[in-house]
Amino acid sequence: MVTILFTRQYDMLTEDHIKKIEALSPDIQVLIDEDVLKVITDVDILVAGTFNAEILRKAAKLKWIHALAAGVDRFLFPEFIDSDIMLTNSSGVHPVPISEHVLGMMLMFTRGLHVAMKSQFQKKWERPTPVELYGKTLGIIGFGSIGERIGQLGICCGMRVIGLKRNVDYPTTNAHQLLPPETLDALLERSDFVVCALPLTPQTIHYITLQELKKMKNTAYLINISRGKTIKEEDLILALQSGIIAGAGLDVFEEEPLSSHSPLWDMDNVIITPHYAGSTPEYFNRAISIFCENMQRYLKGEPLLNRIDKKRGY
Repeated sequence: MVTILFTRQYDMLTEDHIKKIEALSPDIQVLIDEDVLKVITDVDILVAGTFNAEILRKAAKLKWIHALAAGVDRFLFPEFIDSDIMLTNSSGVHPVPISEHVLGMMLMFTRGLHVAMKSQFQKKWERPTPVELYGKTLGIIGFGSIGERIGQLGICCGMRVIGLKRNVDYPTTNAHQLLPPETLDALLERSDFVVCALPLTPQTIHYITLQELKKMKNTAYLINISRGKTIKEEDLILALQSGIIAGAGLDVFEEEPLSSHSPLWDMDNVIITPHYAGSTPEYFNRAISIFCENMQRYLKGEPLLNRIDKKRGY
């Protein structure tokens, strides 16, 4: 018998989802419990949003943890990294909603929709000066599955797309050019929109600082839909206040919720959304489908999809 534990935080988990998992094998048992410590001793597979050393110490049978999200930084403490327990994520759930969120932000900036909305609230008939996405250059820092989809939409809008990726010998139709990480400056200098789609690892904390922001065009916009700590927020605020860049679309922040005292709230050249770029009614349907595909592989002893290199953090 293979015992799978879902924590109760997943309130979107339905009976149909459970039946879909249990239908994979008569030897599967699905548990749903908010008290992980109470049951973890007999659990083979854990599906959870967080994990800690206390749980690990009691997890005598645990072989695999699956995160129903793309980011796994919350899981990566030293004892777990050094363990033999596998970690996978739900990469593949987020490309559609996040890419549409990014497209929406880019269109707001080019068409001045954020300005028009403020004028509407003030009952003022004032026209912004719109431009077009067509012909602009879109730079994507972190060209994984989310970056691919963002690039696809950018190309559909007539943009030139540059992706930053560790492996540039990678066949894709969703970017005109792939650059290695050491050529970040070239991407920043050429892009009209820069999208940060990096995982959060020790290497990507404050990946973008004032030094990098100064490489961007003063007409360019920065969009962050990854993790807030990939960008040094105080440097970004300075860059926005001093005109080093034209504006920013931010779904994530170094500290969340964003403090009511943050100057970002009052900036006309900033669009703020409260960390929901990846939200969609289809989230759990897609995530459970990914988990079921991996569950079939697990039962057959085959390599799992989306397996995380715990030492690298992605």
